Amino acid sequence: ESKTCRNAGEHPLMSAVDCKKTPSCALSLPAQNETIVHSRGKDQVNVTYRVFNDESEHESEGLRESITSAFAKGEPMCEAAKIGRVGIQQLTDTFVFSRGGDGLCIVAESDDGRIVGGALAGDFVKGEEDFADLADKPGFDAIFKFLGKAESMFCETVSKDVPFVEGNVAYLFMAGVDEQFRGYKDISGQTIGAKVMEHCLNLAKDKGYRVIMAEATNPGSYRAGQNAGLKPAFYLPYDEPPFDVIEFGEKSNYGNALVVIAKDFKAQEDGGKRDRQVGSRETSES
Repeated sequence: ESKTCRNAGEHPLMSAVDCKKTPSCALSLPAQNETIVHSRGKDQVNVTYRVFNDESEHESEGLRESITSAFAKGEPMCEAAKIGRVGIQQLTDTFVFSRGGDGLCIVAESDDGRIVGGALAGDFVKGEEDFADLADKPGFDAIFKFLGKAESMFCETVSKDVPFVEGNVAYLFMAGVDEQFRGYKDISGQTIGAKVMEHCLNLAKDKGYRVIMAEATNPGSYRAGQNAGLKPAFYLPYDEPPFDVIEFGEKSNYGNALVVIAKDFKAQEDGGKRDRQVGSRETSES
């Protein structure tokens, strides 16, 4: 793993990453039912962001469908591992039904009542057994093995400063926006995808979590995460089958790789001094 896990601090981009320069990184806690106008050209849509209610059939079905649709449209790891829509639906369903009650998921609803996107998040240290039925299936076995490397690296580094106990580390598992609503931005330039991530971060902080992490599997999810306030910790190249076919070209600052992104909320309160240490082996930048 040490040969394939690369500290993001080694990349030239890291010297340019400064959370204090990004307005969205302020992470002032919004109301949990916040309606924002998003525009795309001359079109506008009002989107309401709120905490997912796992007892609502409308929200459960809408969240599962929007996330599944987003990942079925060319998510690189699923595509490389030949995980089709049915498999992605199983993954999404498993998380919603087993972890939706953690209170960390966000839904985005348009003014016509449609769930257009959301974020699936839960407590990092619980619930691995929920995915046991999927972990050994063809395709999923490779995905879980690869993600396991990234998560082990994250645990190894962050646990030096942050105890891995329930209620301390949050995991933003999946986030997505229905294809029809991609490209809409609010007045600050944030997309719906970045906004659901930002609300997820705010919610985790409000619940007392110390750290939240996510795995950006492509340049689009990396940009959305960075705009929401997450910072790169390290990257893991797609250099083993079946993921060695993934190519991003000039779209990625990290080559063909998964980037682990994270946020240390206590570091933010401390003025950013410790923030540079999150996920970085050399504590140079996160």
